[in-house]
Amino acid sequence: IPDLTPATTYYLRVVATDASGNSSSQDLIVDTRPASGRLVSDDFDRPSLDTSVWTIVDPVGDASVAQSGGRLEIAVPAGVCHDVWTSGILAPRVVQSVSDLADFEIEVGFDNQPAGRYALSGLLLEADNGQRLRFDFYSTSSSSLRIFAASFEGTSPTVRHNQAISVPAGAPLLMRVARQGNLWTQRYSWDGQNWTDAAQFAYDLEVSGIGLFAGNADGMPAHTAVIDYFRDV
Repeated sequence: IPDLTPATTYYLRVVATDASGNSSSQDLIVDTRPASGRLVSDDFDRPSLDTSVWTIVDPVGDASVAQSGGRLEIAVPAGVCHDVWTSGILAPRVVQSVSDLADFEIEVGFDNQPAGRYALSGLLLEADNGQRLRFDFYSTSSSSLRIFAASFEGTSPTVRHNQAISVPAGAPLLMRVARQGNLWTQRYSWDGQNWTDAAQFAYDLEVSGIGLFAGNADGMPAHTAVIDYFRDV
């Protein structure tokens, strides 16, 4: 079948009829391959992670990644640091490889809120030269919730934004990250209708990978990031 859209799920019904008029049918679900180097949206509604799109990276080797019920769960245990800071990238993540992207906007839906001392749920954009950008939600020891952004040259970070936010208890956390040239903008919402600006800064980055991550900066507590969707908007 020609001219199908890349990275799209198609639902097909094939019907066969014999010379006597007897017919039978079969329903099929077919996924087209992603376009090379481009962002692929994912609602995580398959029985398992689509490894043609995502690669699991587990630097410490103790994380778990599972997908079920239309959700992706990335979990880290307590007692070991899984941070994205001066020690490098210790947080586990699922990464989508891309070619350097022009202007784009990503929206990620997290179904749960980080809780406890420095639990992290976020988005990581990486370059082959060791540069990266981190955008995330994290909790503090006082159980407050913050939205955060930083840029990295190797293991040297520059904080771009660090702000306490107030959202309803139990509400999802939605984040949008947009790039226009070298200008980056981070926004957040909990209802998908009203968006609040957070970070905005200029930074040159040749993006080669985009990852969803979970972490715990001080090794406490155990934390699971529950991700509802990743969308190119």
